[in-house]
Amino acid sequence: MPNNVRDERAGHEPASDLGAERALTLLHELIEALSAAGNFLAAANHVVSAVPGDARGTLAEALEKSTIQFQRANEAVRKLRDLIRADTSNNESRT
Repeated sequence: MPNNVRDERAGHEPASDLGAERALTLLHELIEALSAAGNFLAAANHVVSAVPGDARGTLAEALEKSTIQFQRANEAVRKLRDLIRADTSNNESRT
């Protein structure tokens, strides 16, 4: 029996929609965590500017590398969210 018929009989959304909804919920939580991490990185960059001497350069370099990785992760999550939304829209237009 096709999934959509089985799901409709059970009174549930199609499995693909439920999976997409769960994925978007998880992505929302990841985006919130990344946002908080970005705020902490920005605050740390501000604090590092007050650190004297050689330590400032070392800390600033570590923060810069962390910020770059944060931005990569943030962009990957946003692309995944857009992909899931596009797939969900395509599924809705087929029904």
